[in-house]
Amino acid sequence: YKRQVTDIDGSVEDKKSLVEKIKRDIKKITEELKGLDEVIIELNDIYVGYLNNTGLQKNFGAYIDKKFSLFFRDISYYNISSGGVRTILSILSFLTRLHYLILNEGNLPTLFMLDTPGQNIGRAARLDETSDLKVYEESVDPETSDPVLYLSLIHI
Repeated sequence: YKRQVTDIDGSVEDKKSLVEKIKRDIKKITEELKGLDEVIIELNDIYVGYLNNTGLQKNFGAYIDKKFSLFFRDISYYNISSGGVRTILSILSFLTRLHYLILNEGNLPTLFMLDTPGQNIGRAARLDETSDLKVYEESVDPETSDPVLYLSLIHI
């Protein structure tokens, strides 16, 4: 019995020690917590920084609200009709959160699925829409064509 009591007593001390450590950790984490406004400001800075490097035109009204929804041209991500812009914003949303979490320690879902980008960003005539190769070549702006925009996302 004496040995069992000693084992139980040691186990109780181990548990008390663990509980104290957890309490200290919780207190430390609580003291270091950022407020929602501070998090949103940091996310906005990261988001706008990435957005400015994409080559998308008219980058006004770009921000993340307190529900963590992206806005572009003062339009919610959920109301943007351009599939190409939505694709870019989806990528930026993921990159912004990943960047923030790398800097501030946190968890991020491990699945990121990306659809094949469309052809409507930096819209230019397509060869199947015009029979005149010269019209097609003149309509392609190397700064805003699809391949350039998507490559700039990769190189951010």
